[in-house]
Amino acid sequence: LPMHVIDGLISPQGVALDNTRGRNRAYVAGDNWLHIVELSTTTPYVLATLEVGGGEDVGAYSVVYNPNTDLIYVTGYHDDSVTVVNAATLSVVRRMTGFHEPSYIAVNIVTNKVYVSNHTTGVPWGYVSVISGTDKIGTVYLSGDLYGISVDAVRNRIFVASISVARVYVIDGRTDTTMGDIQIIRARDARPVPLRQTAVNPSVMTDTHLWLTSSSGDLHGMDRLILLSLPQSDWPPVTPLVLRSVAVAASPEGGLVFDPNPASWRVFASSA
Repeated sequence: LPMHVIDGLISPQGVALDNTRGRNRAYVAGDNWLHIVELSTTTPYVLATLEVGGGEDVGAYSVVYNPNTDLIYVTGYHDDSVTVVNAATLSVVRRMTGFHEPSYIAVNIVTNKVYVSNHTTGVPWGYVSVISGTDKIGTVYLSGDLYGISVDAVRNRIFVASISVARVYVIDGRTDTTMGDIQIIRARDARPVPLRQTAVNPSVMTDTHLWLTSSSGDLHGMDRLILLSLPQSDWPPVTPLVLRSVAVAASPEGGLVFDPNPASWRVFASSA
């Protein structure tokens, strides 16, 4: 495959794609900026750069695009914010505050709700903020420093990884309440495995396939990509089936993406 290097990006951290309304773009968040990258030409280029912090130290961390509402959401890890951008006008619609180290973000395109994991370093509790449009409509309190988050839009479930308490929490998207949690225990020493990122494949018969990463940079962590098979009913599952666990490059903390194309069904994990 051809590879292109895109110049002019400032501290790129998170990326989201937009292939709607005749557009072919990537939205790249980093530092205090949202870069709009044009992908429809032979050589991709930065179409525009939008400041999302008003001069503040935002620490833009993750970005997601909702094709139904044509809104872009950018988490600000440093200033505890989420910035909402209109993709049509490339203008800031609203900057929401009151988060606590918001890290990763996911959208349920069925309900149009957006879920933000609040990392809360050094605090025994973490929480997920629920956004509808440009308003915070709910909070789901969990345990530990939360990180990766993903949505199973088929079954209306949200999966959230916690590092220190080594669990994956499951949220019911209808009620935005916790359904239970899953913990993976390492066979050789019976220690819980800290988890970093999550990605969902909802299209495996009646089960959900959940991909997870663990990092050796965390206490008792290991550089592994883990695949679970989770039943549609009986939540939380008593013994989630670990289908596969494979070694990956060191510190797979940057991101985890599942390719839903049936011809490939590939998963991509990035390392720090």
